[in-house]
Amino acid sequence: MKQNLGVNMVIYNELIKEAEKHFSKESLQLIKKAYIVAEDLHCGQKRKSGEPYIIHPLYVAYIILTEIKFYDIKVIIAAILHDSIEDTGITKEYLAKLFSEEVADLVEGVTNVSDSRMGSKKAQDQYDIQKVLFRILKDFRIAIIKMADRLHNMRTLEYTKPEKQRNKAAETLSVYCPIALHLGANHINNELIDLSFKYLCASREEQILPASESNYETTKSLRSEYIENNQAKIENIEQELRELLRNNELKGKVRGCAKSNFGIYQKLSEYRNISDIPNLIYFEIETDSRDDCYKIAELIKRKYGTLEEYTKDYIAKPDPNGYQA
Repeated sequence: MKQNLGVNMVIYNELIKEAEKHFSKESLQLIKKAYIVAEDLHCGQKRKSGEPYIIHPLYVAYIILTEIKFYDIKVIIAAILHDSIEDTGITKEYLAKLFSEEVADLVEGVTNVSDSRMGSKKAQDQYDIQKVLFRILKDFRIAIIKMADRLHNMRTLEYTKPEKQRNKAAETLSVYCPIALHLGANHINNELIDLSFKYLCASREEQILPASESNYETTKSLRSEYIENNQAKIENIEQELRELLRNNELKGKVRGCAKSNFGIYQKLSEYRNISDIPNLIYFEIETDSRDDCYKIAELIKRKYGTLEEYTKDYIAKPDPNGYQA
């Protein structure tokens, strides 16, 4: 096997740098081994963008670490190798010898295998989705890899043909957004919805969403303009919240957020102006301790006041999907 980092060096180095924060030296060696194997297997393969194919599985692993924040070494290895059975012909048995049965099972779990008996491409896609959903019931980690895989594919969907863009966007809304919600990955669900919104509104032909071709860009523009016009206020509130935590010797990450493009688009049918939409801008505070979470909530209540009818304690009463906040 040959090791040729080349243009892949940037994302590879970022992946290793992030992995160093969470894994032992032995685990890092396994990640490096998985990269060498995957780079060799995908050698010569290109994405629709013209980039070396290996960039995709590296990004999938990176998304799992940095955005989904799931720190299972076997999942990271399987993410790097997730297209190897489907696209390179390597067998599950060989992967098991190189790594482990568990890694091989995960890779097989996310693999789409063509079946000539399915007939049309649409029937094959539906069959693949059914298989994936069945496998997720056996091991939820398969959903983690598939969600990261779909997120990166949606972020790079611009390089595919319009028909495929619409099909993938519709499938994302019906299959992968519910998976993201079930896993409590609301930020990923919002991005997948926005990306689907973009492509389902890109053409007047076979439209799935009740929107004209300009609706996505118009909504995106309105959102960007509103954030830009209110950036100083957002930053001031962020600073106030950081000072509130600091003055009470509490630690937490504070960030201002805006409702998604699709969320705004839906609300614009109800509200005349974007500035009338409630919770258009909201603030998240992330802390490591459950006790600190309650302390921060109490401090905010004292400083700003809260409306009881809009106050929900998802720690004491989690969502059915296990989400707590």
